[in-house]
Amino acid sequence: MSGNSSHSRAFFLELVINLVLFMLCAAVCLQVFARAFAKSDESSVLAQATLRAQSIAEAFKASGGDLGFVMDTVGGEATAEGLVLYYDDGWALTSAESAVYTVDCRVDLGSAPASAEITASKGGERIFGITAKKYLAEVRSDG
Repeated sequence: MSGNSSHSRAFFLELVINLVLFMLCAAVCLQVFARAFAKSDESSVLAQATLRAQSIAEAFKASGGDLGFVMDTVGGEATAEGLVLYYDDGWALTSAESAVYTVDCRVDLGSAPASAEITASKGGERIFGITAKKYLAEVRSDG
């Protein structure tokens, strides 16, 4: 009987070691998947911020300096320096009170070339920024 008992202990010890090793590998895999999920979210936010900023930049270039055209094209609210757009967590336009993301467009029509500094942010932290410049037929001083 002592031979069977010795084999049972060895088998049980091997089983416990394999179980601990499996749990360790599972924990490492879960950490890798959690980091990948977080990176995927960051990448998605960056892609959406880039898309929104580029859309505003293209509308600015096409408008010839007309902020009314830009607001009709992409939406947003007029500010003293340009316009601002507010987005919810799913990147749909929303009000300032329920905004998660903000895209701010500061326009300078008095310089040659006219420029628009577009910045996407979340909670005051910059996600993406781009500058659009366009030579206008005449330099305007109303911006």
